[in-house]
Amino acid sequence: MILTIVFLILLGLLLLFAELFVVPGMTVVGIAGLLFLGAGVWFTYDAYGFLAGNIALFLTVGVSAVVLIRSFRSRFWEKFQLKDAIESKANDEDARDENPVVVEEIGLALSALRPTGTARFGKRIREVECISGFAAAGQSIRVVRRDGNRIYVKTN
Repeated sequence: MILTIVFLILLGLLLLFAELFVVPGMTVVGIAGLLFLGAGVWFTYDAYGFLAGNIALFLTVGVSAVVLIRSFRSRFWEKFQLKDAIESKANDEDARDENPVVVEEIGLALSALRPTGTARFGKRIREVECISGFAAAGQSIRVVRRDGNRIYVKTN
């Protein structure tokens, strides 16, 4: 019976840690972990009495806390974190370009503008926003306004 209890508690702890660090949100994995932990402690109370049940309960909570704290302090979980960040902005290259897109410049919608999409102005490809509704891919467009990196166009 002791092996069953130890197995249930260890499986419950494993599922709870998987819930915390692998599966986001409260899912079946976390609920199953809680059920296994509860069953292990319950069987300890049932088979060995009040004192052994309390010991199992406190050891389970204590081991869970110690493992959780040690895993955060050892930076073990950083191996699973995404550290890359997107630093660029839409049309960021236009600010560094010697020949930026200017108001009244004519271009071609490369994608459907609903209302945003991609357009080509000469050899430059930029993200634009159509203020006259929608524009089909391949349609001629004209720049009507610039606001920082944002380029507003309308159909010709």
